This record gives sequence, C-alpha cells and structure tokens, in this order.
Amino acid sequence: MRRPDALSWVTSLSVATVLSVTAATAQTVVFVNGDAPDGGDGRAWLTAFNSLQPALDLAVSDPAVTEMWVAAGEYRPSRRTDESDPRSATFELVNGTALYGGFSGDETVRSQRDPPGHETILTGDLGVLDWPADNSYHVVTASGTDATAVLDGFTITGGDARASNLPSRERSGGGLYNVDGAPTVTNCTF
Repeated sequence: MRRPDALSWVTSLSVATVLSVTAATAQTVVFVNGDAPDGGDGRAWLTAFNSLQPALDLAVSDPAVTEMWVAAGEYRPSRRTDESDPRSATFELVNGTALYGGFSGDETVRSQRDPPGHETILTGDLGVLDWPADNSYHVVTASGTDATAVLDGFTITGGDARASNLPSRERSGGGLYNVDGAPTVTNCTF
C-alpha cells in the first residue's frame, strides 16, 4: 500500500487554507445598473440590481459588502423614514460601505470609471417631474455615519426641504441630510 505523499497533502491543505482565508477577508462589490433587468442579485454587471435601494439593504444585512459600483443613470430613493409620508424616501448611507458612481457598466476595476463622462444621478424628484412639492425631503441621509460611509462620483439633485410648514428636521438638507455624522463625500455635485 502506497502512502500519500506528505508534501502533496501539506501543499493541498495550505492552498485550501489560503483560499478560505482569502474568501473570508475579500471585499464584496455590489453592482447597480438602472438598465439591468429585474431580479438581479448585484454580484456582477450582468446580474446587477436595477435600483440602488436593494444594494443598500444588502449592505445593512451583509457587512462583507464594502463597495457599490453604480452605473450612469438616474436613481430615486424608495426607502421611507416615515411609512405614511412618500416624501421621506431617502438613500441612507451605511458605515463600512462606499458608493461609487460614474460607471458605464462594464468596468473591471474602479479606476476605469469616469464620473463626468458617465453621470450618475441620485434624484429626489419622486412624482411629477420638476414639481418640487412631491420631491423627497432629503435625497441622501448620512446621520450617524463615520468616514467609512463613502459617497463618491454622484450628482445629487431634486431634494426639497424648503417648506416652512415642515417639521424642523425636514427643513434642511435637501441634497444631503447629516446630523452627527461624518461621511466621506468626494467628487459629488449638489
């Protein structure tokens, strides 16, 4: 009976260990493309989420999600902070997750993106186009976040927090509402 080669067994074990450690510490990128078909899982451009909200929901439930690559287009918030008020819809940033806009939808490394050439718009224009009375109060919310919550490469528009009859919280921060937060915001136009 032949004994297994000890070196071969140790090499196999080492490779398996390295692969499992690499998988456990790998950063997870989630892909978002408004032109993608329904039912995507966000794991690749070909199976991208077609809305930003499911990607943000995934980041809340899965700490392995560290980056979101968002293709050019317009994205509207759908998660409400007050279920009875449609205008409370906002994109809530997540600690430990970086949102990057400016992708065409076929990049393989983040450095290939081009935010000016592939404008990625987060808009609060929820209802009647160009009628601010039904726009979200805050397009993006960053309250309570730290510097690991990143917003990079987006145009943020269409938030409307101006009405004097609104509660005090809703009267400021139309583009970005931030109380006691310190997100990293770069390459963005408000």
